[in-house]
Amino acid sequence: MSWHLLIAAGKPRLPEWLRVIQENFGNDNSVPRLLTTVAVLAAIPALAAVSYNFLQKRRTAAEVSRPRTLFRRVLRKLPLGRGQRAIARRMARDLHLPNPTILVLSAELFDRHAARWTCSMSSKRRKVLESSAFSGLPAALFGSGYQAHQGSPADSDSQPDS
Repeated sequence: MSWHLLIAAGKPRLPEWLRVIQENFGNDNSVPRLLTTVAVLAAIPALAAVSYNFLQKRRTAAEVSRPRTLFRRVLRKLPLGRGQRAIARRMARDLHLPNPTILVLSAELFDRHAARWTCSMSSKRRKVLESSAFSGLPAALFGSGYQAHQGSPADSDSQPDS
């Protein structure tokens, strides 16, 4: 249809809800009502944004208070490959560490827990592990100057676990 036909046919019929709004704004109180409507419509997204930010902060605080979540986040920040992160998570899980982040705090703690973990494996699995990304994990965690700490696995069993 062209515009000429629409004009000739008269005003188009408005939906009922739109007609009610138009009638309400047509009386003497139209400016205060308009301002109130705009304020309410602006308040809704603002309230949603404040709620979202509050929930995000609360969720982040809850995630950090979970040791395994903290460990995963720390591993993602370190210069580790995907395989090395998987091995570190597996070591923490197999050792049932209450706070797995202890593995990345110091080379000595890492060595003690790694020795305990490898001693619990079969010799075949230990050889496969030594040839995988596990061999480069300590250097990636603690730098290229990493030196394995001396001490037998028996010594690590006598020391308290962290």
